[in-house]
Amino acid sequence: MSRKRLNTYIACEDYDFTWDLSEVQRFRDLWREGYSIIEIAKDLRRHQNEVAILVIDQAEQARINPRFGGVFGNSFERADGDNDSRRVDGLAEESHSGRDENQISA
Repeated sequence: MSRKRLNTYIACEDYDFTWDLSEVQRFRDLWREGYSIIEIAKDLRRHQNEVAILVIDQAEQARINPRFGGVFGNSFERADGDNDSRRVDGLAEESHSGRDENQISA
């Protein structure tokens, strides 16, 4: 997969893509329960881009299934009636690189 390069740029160098197995299991549980990647990131205290890469990894390995709402889960349904205490609405946490955790990056 790696190729010889003269000038090297490392994408997403500020992110942490290493996961403890207990974090991966917690991610899978929250994914199955329909939580959005933003909610999962808050629960795991991770940047949502790190969670998005874990979604890709777990989907490619068939560890998680496609679901209604995709990465947004069923958070819209919960916003209408579920008062789950694990949900943290409206809080913007700062990541290790100073980015707003609630901002969806392009």
